[in-house]
Parts: sequence; structure tokens; C-alpha cells
Amino acid sequence: MDYGRLELNIDRILKERGISKNQICRDLDIPRTNFNRYCNNNFHRLDAGLICKLCHYLDIEVGELITYKRADYTASDRDTHSYNQLQDHFLSVLYLPLTTNWGMSWLTSA
Repeated sequence: MDYGRLELNIDRILKERGISKNQICRDLDIPRTNFNRYCNNNFHRLDAGLICKLCHYLDIEVGELITYKRADYTASDRDTHSYNQLQDHFLSVLYLPLTTNWGMSWLTSA
């Protein structure tokens, strides 16, 4: 299941403020190669320390720096997801009497 992704708005913010990547990397002591990965949204994990540095340096809130992009679902993806939820619900209801004490009382009452 694709839950979407996070995107960093670093390039846009730097351009708006006229700050070069070289300048911010020097000022914050960030390796340029690592910084480029963040600028290109080519990352798997975010470094909380770096996010704090960027927010402080740029005087912005985290929400201005990071954007959540929802996954694009097709109709068949939504149908499959709905079917899976329905199936999970059906199975939980089906097995409920077998996993509770009150559900077993009919076996011992005879």
C-alpha cells in the first residue's frame, strides 16, 4: 500500500530568498552531496537535526519546509483497498464469537 510521500521545499525556498546551496551548506556545515539529495527529494529518512537547522536558518516552520503528498490511487486501487477492508471486517465479525467467553457459552449450556 502506498501511503504517499514527504517532499522538502528547499529549492523553492532558497530561490525565493536568493540563497545559494553552497552558502547554506557552508553556513550549516552540511555536506553538499547530502544536501542535494534532500533538495531533489531523493531520501528515505529525514534527519531531525538537519530539519531543525534548516527551519532555524530559514526562520520557517516545519510545515513550510515539508509537504505531504498523498498517493495517487486509481479506481481499481480504491476498489481493492475497500474490498480488503470489507474482508478484514467480515473475518473479524466471523471469528468474534469463537474468541470471546460469551461466544462459547452455547457449547457448555447443553
